[in-house]
Amino acid sequence: MTGIVWFLLWYFRKRGHSPRFSGFYLAIIGLTGTFIFVFSLVTQHWEAYENLNLIWLFPCHLLAGLWLLTDPHSPSPILRYYLAIACFGSVLFGVGAHWSPQKFHPAIYPLIALLVWRCALERRRRRAALN
Repeated sequence: MTGIVWFLLWYFRKRGHSPRFSGFYLAIIGLTGTFIFVFSLVTQHWEAYENLNLIWLFPCHLLAGLWLLTDPHSPSPILRYYLAIACFGSVLFGVGAHWSPQKFHPAIYPLIALLVWRCALERRRRRAALN
């Protein structure tokens, strides 16, 4: 539901967007990934063993999100390449998740779509800023 509201706000604002929203979303995704990563390293729970959610809840999204929050208009090529790789990797994960040994809840697919959309928007905006 949040993704639908987010998309409608973006669409009716003449497709303008705030990089801070993208940074906030990436930071939340990265913080969740960092928690799962640390949880799987320091505990012996069988639920945390080989958790494939770390593929799309990548802990480095936290750094990219904080970068977007603190310097939203940075034309850095590093961030541009990272967003492209994150977008491509998330699409691959969304397509290939059906064949993985871990079964994922269907609610991750809208979250992945939102991640792909925000990464693509930021990448496109950064490319336009360089030209």
